[in-house]
Amino acid sequence: MSTVLVTTGATVTFKKLIETVVSTKFINSLIDLGISKLFIQYGNETKGSQHISRQFFVNQLEKSSIVKDFHFTLENRTKDDTTVLANDVIEVTAFPFSSHIQDYIKQADIVISHAGTGSIIDTLRYQKKLIVVVNTQLMDNHQEEIANKFAKMNYCAKCNCDDDFKPVLEKALTHAFEKFPESDGTILETIVAEELG
Repeated sequence: MSTVLVTTGATVTFKKLIETVVSTKFINSLIDLGISKLFIQYGNETKGSQHISRQFFVNQLEKSSIVKDFHFTLENRTKDDTTVLANDVIEVTAFPFSSHIQDYIKQADIVISHAGTGSIIDTLRYQKKLIVVVNTQLMDNHQEEIANKFAKMNYCAKCNCDDDFKPVLEKALTHAFEKFPESDGTILETIVAEELG
């Protein structure tokens, strides 16, 4: 019984990652690997009164047909803007943003994260297995270099949305990553200086 957290960041909607994880292929991969809980933090991007991230997530949910494919019950909780899909094998909880994301990180066996430096560091500080996914749509994107550096140092795995996630998840479940040291800021400063300097 394992738990996966997908975090896409709080601001820009990482559409490609949402498309990837809200799919029959991805959910089947989780089930095949014995993962019984999936948390998806899909973003909190708004324009005016329109919640872009929520709208994209709902549209992707309808487009993907996972509710029908997996015979999910669907519950929308308006109080905390959470969507819960569940069957006898897996439960999926999706939400736009949480000020307590560290609680979700602590619960997770594996975190699949956008390549924001803060999200990477937060996950590694809790000694969680991490898969970093780069959002190639961002302008002036230094995520690729930072993700590559963390992966090269064996702190995490790295993949792209077009990759098959199942072997990457299998590796994350079984691979012994380096333990991230208690931070005094020097590792992060070194990585950022090397990659951005």
